[in-house]
Amino acid sequence: MNLLFSQGELDNALSRSIRELVAEVQQWAPDQLLTQSENEIASYLADKYSVACPILRRDDIYADEPADIQIEVNDWGGDRIRVPATRLRVHVPYDGERTFFGLKPNTFTYSPPRADVYDNEIVLTYEARQLDGDRVRGDMDRELQEIEQWLSWSRGMAEAHNSSLLEKALSVVQHRKEKLLADRRTVAGLGIPVRRSGDAPTYAVPVQRRKPSVARPVPTSSDYAPEPTLSDGDYEEAVRVIRNACRQLERSPTTALRLDEEERRDLLLVALNSQFEGQAGGEVFNGAGKTDILLRVDDRNVFIAECKIWRGAKSIHKAVDQLLSYLVWRDTKAALIIFIETKAATDAIQKAAQVVTDHPRCVRALAPVEPAGVLHQVL
Repeated sequence: MNLLFSQGELDNALSRSIRELVAEVQQWAPDQLLTQSENEIASYLADKYSVACPILRRDDIYADEPADIQIEVNDWGGDRIRVPATRLRVHVPYDGERTFFGLKPNTFTYSPPRADVYDNEIVLTYEARQLDGDRVRGDMDRELQEIEQWLSWSRGMAEAHNSSLLEKALSVVQHRKEKLLADRRTVAGLGIPVRRSGDAPTYAVPVQRRKPSVARPVPTSSDYAPEPTLSDGDYEEAVRVIRNACRQLERSPTTALRLDEEERRDLLLVALNSQFEGQAGGEVFNGAGKTDILLRVDDRNVFIAECKIWRGAKSIHKAVDQLLSYLVWRDTKAALIIFIETKAATDAIQKAAQVVTDHPRCVRALAPVEPAGVLHQVL
């Protein structure tokens, strides 16, 4: 049997995995990186570069039929002779990555265990002139316990590595995205034509206050026209503005209940326009219909929201479909705003969140739903 956990350092392998993640982000097609959600890219990379430390499946252990072999032993005179013996091979299936059996964790002993490692199982081999069942069982339990001890040390490192991947990937993606956008703004201001192929890139629309217009790089050639898009941070700012406006409505329930859906929407538009310099509009045509709230820069949409009064869980599924029907391929940020008029607001929020999570177009939930009527999901 081969010596386990002795072909390299696990710490080095995990560090190499991080470097490969960074290298992949650097090689990512710029336009694809700029137009895709940072969170989606980061989640993909975190999944790709996560590692799975093996877990032995003791309940599935099986043995081959004993085989007749010959082994060498010392005779009475000290010479080596071959004598009949028996070989028993015990198969132990596992779930996880084979590589771990060859890498030494940071915690270790100087007597690593032995086994033969294959893609889906390890094999323990026992040879003797006369096999003793109790002894074989005792040796097997001891050796498996030792292997599992080493795997537990490796598993701690693997879990720490996996838990850091999403934040690391998001940081790397954001850093390169910022650099790409900065580079393209610089090129756009050179005053010379720029030849480009494929779709136009995007740039982040900053939240502007007390300024007459949204600052953006001015292209000097018709061949280069950056596409505006709301950054993830400014999307959160728009959601925060809506959330705060909803809380103001909650504090005046008698007044709020006298308002219909459109009047409540208009109050939200006032709040948005106070932060986004009058760029928010209502009942604007887009996609397959008219959306309630729309933030625009020039003639491009950067944020779309739909307002609905809570009429039960079924109405939310319909509202999500309606919101998605308003989106066209350029639209990357959207929100569903729900006005809850019942006393059981918490129950309504939980049901609405479940409907959105169960929607066939839902990728994942980025954060818990807050009790202000705003669903924050990735669709």
